[in-house]
Amino acid sequence: MKKFFLSFIIVIIASGFAISGCKETRGGLKGSAVLKEAGRELPDIVITEPRFVGDGKILKVSPIELAGLTFNDIDAIYWTNNRGGSGIAEGTINWRIRGVDLQPGNNTLTISAKDRSTGRMYRTESCSRCGRAKFPFKSVCDKHGKVCIMKKIIISRLIIVFFVSTCLILSGVRCISADDGWKDPDILTFSIIPTEETIQELTIYKPLIDYLSKCTGKKINFYMPASYSSVVEAQVNGWVDVAVHGPFSYVIAHEKDPDIVVFATYKKKQGYISKSGPGYQSVIITKKGSKYTTVESIKGATVVLTDPDSTSGNLVPRVVFVKEVGMPLEKYFKRVVYSGGHDLSIMAVYDGRIDCAFVATHRFDNVIDRSVVKKEDFNYIWWSATIPQDPFAYRMDLHPQLREKIRRAFLTVHEEPTCQAWLDNVKAEKCVSMKDTDYDVIRLLNRAYEEVKSQNKKQ
Repeated sequence: MKKFFLSFIIVIIASGFAISGCKETRGGLKGSAVLKEAGRELPDIVITEPRFVGDGKILKVSPIELAGLTFNDIDAIYWTNNRGGSGIAEGTINWRIRGVDLQPGNNTLTISAKDRSTGRMYRTESCSRCGRAKFPFKSVCDKHGKVCIMKKIIISRLIIVFFVSTCLILSGVRCISADDGWKDPDILTFSIIPTEETIQELTIYKPLIDYLSKCTGKKINFYMPASYSSVVEAQVNGWVDVAVHGPFSYVIAHEKDPDIVVFATYKKKQGYISKSGPGYQSVIITKKGSKYTTVESIKGATVVLTDPDSTSGNLVPRVVFVKEVGMPLEKYFKRVVYSGGHDLSIMAVYDGRIDCAFVATHRFDNVIDRSVVKKEDFNYIWWSATIPQDPFAYRMDLHPQLREKIRRAFLTVHEEPTCQAWLDNVKAEKCVSMKDTDYDVIRLLNRAYEEVKSQNKKQ
């Protein structure tokens, strides 16, 4: 009994953090990940703003704005505040709510919608405090159309505590040893999805690579990829240990191998067209002075996407935009092509070779910084909801102590003077913690995309 209480106290203290100094077995770790995700359903309404705030964001002003996505057949999105105020959101699929006043103390914001064909109700609820918002929001709904009460996060944590306590009792509390089957290589391989010219990327990331080497005591190799999928396959097959993925390519990688797990992302600075924080948007750009100034005007035009595994350059256009205009891209546009990179898409529009492009806001800012184009050279005619920033992911078969060193290196990079150049180059204030569920919005997009493809095949 004494051993039970000792184990239980240890786990309570360590809950929410990495448990260092205790044994993790390869099978046990993977099993825990499966148990954690088993039966977890994706929400029907997703709030994307303000959500991806990493280390917490102080809301210094009121009113606030909320935005998000839903792909059900609904008439409208409604919101209420238990402290007063209600209204209807702008849009349904790619929705936005402006001017939500927060009163002193706790404010419970409820966002709801009704399925047009089935009558099923959807609701997501958040408790926010004036001056400081508590994130993330939780979305719940049962299968019979009745709204469920939001479950407290503490309940799930207590279940995890009980489960881990039981495991500790059964296995005993032992220190990690080098022969537990973990990878602890002398050389770590780091890679990033292609966004600019490869040589330039290597130069930009050198301060980070050097700092990662310093923090881990490992030599770092930089893997130069040819595409998003090449980064995914390299990490899935164990050739790459740490990688910067796109949100969609990360979801693909994690689905192929649950041992690939996000641990951090950028917290971006305010850009030319991008917002501050660990999120970004997909935007349609056209050349200034052209006839393409509205969504209606680009019907029948040529459009360029980025990469089949890109979030803002393929997934968002083929799901969110398609649902808004009511037809596939190939029918709405005269021609749809892929460029292989956001910078290439931007230059194709600027040079007049393509009429319009879907690009990521932060990637667009990067091209402006290269003094190749100016913000004033383009029209911005459509914006998506906020998408979580590019995830930094490591392989879970790396030694836990090594993973913690990698994680700490990224989360303290803003404290390292030599890395300020890297932060400036990627237009970030720092890196912030992220978890796998922060990318459920991407999974929701992908689920909707698969449904669209299935419908198209039947037609």
